[in-house]
Amino acid sequence: MLVIETISSFQVFDTIYVMTGGGPAKASYTLIYGIYERGFRFFEFGYAATWGMVLFAIVLAISLIQRRFLGRGNT
Repeated sequence: MLVIETISSFQVFDTIYVMTGGGPAKASYTLIYGIYERGFRFFEFGYAATWGMVLFAIVLAISLIQRRFLGRGNT
């Protein structure tokens, strides 16, 4: 459950996009919103793809660390 919640915490986009659009002075600016903005607002697709791979590496590292310390579970 902890791994799933960690992954979903990085996927907060729709609420920020709809409600604040990054917020005043980027108060609710997240990595996901930054990837969207670079890719589809400024048309810097290579930059957005690079940050997408960085996000993947971060989530993978966190998932592996959690799996190592919490064990494999009762599956």
